Amino acid sequence: MQIKDSITSGLSKIAKTVGDGAATVAKKSGEIVETSKLNLNISSEKNNIEKLYKEIGETIFQKYKNGAMIDVDLEEACKSIEESNKNIEKIKEKIEEIKNKANDGSEKYQDAEEYEDEDENACSCCERVEEVEKIEEAEDEIVENCEGSICNFEEPESESDIIK
Repeated sequence: MQIKDSITSGLSKIAKTVGDGAATVAKKSGEIVETSKLNLNISSEKNNIEKLYKEIGETIFQKYKNGAMIDVDLEEACKSIEESNKNIEKIKEKIEEIKNKANDGSEKYQDAEEYEDEDENACSCCERVEEVEKIEEAEDEIVENCEGSICNFEEPESESDIIK
């Protein structure tokens, strides 16, 4: 009987230890869940603050654009915004120019992969793929460079080989 009592006592201790461990895990899990919820609330509040900052800035910028008096410190930031907006418009115009050149009816290379396969058609002056126009001749290919003059690895043999 002593062995049975000893086994029962040992199993009781193990069960108590496992039970205590499970309670600790449950308590810690609850703490983690609660902390995560609170951190989520903090993030939500920070996002709300950022949104309000943006709205304040946009309101001040609109007042600046409309000629209203604003704080001198903010005026410099508004001027920087205007300058960035102008730069964006210039870049958009360049994009449109590139698109218009690509759609002018001449065969142009569109990307570097095409260029790598046919590098003999590259402009030797500037090597800019998007500016190189492919002109097919009966035997030789002559490539016009971005300035409009002949650009090839060989000089033309006669004036009839020059394309204007």
